[in-house]
Amino acid sequence: MKQGEVISSIKVIREELLTHKDLYAGFLASIESALHEARPYTLEHEHTESCQQCTSAHDLAMSILDRIIGEE
Repeated sequence: MKQGEVISSIKVIREELLTHKDLYAGFLASIESALHEARPYTLEHEHTESCQQCTSAHDLAMSILDRIIGEE
């Protein structure tokens, strides 16, 4: 696959995610599910002194997805 094709494909995915909120929500849920498995990096883990700067898995997933599609 050529670089131009990759860039074009990413643009299509971005537009689809921004246009179809259900697709965005599904992608977000998938990322969030993976983050839940990455505990203690999220607030859902037992609160400890070492986790004061943790964020929720949902907020982190949204941040990741928005960065992927260029909406940061």
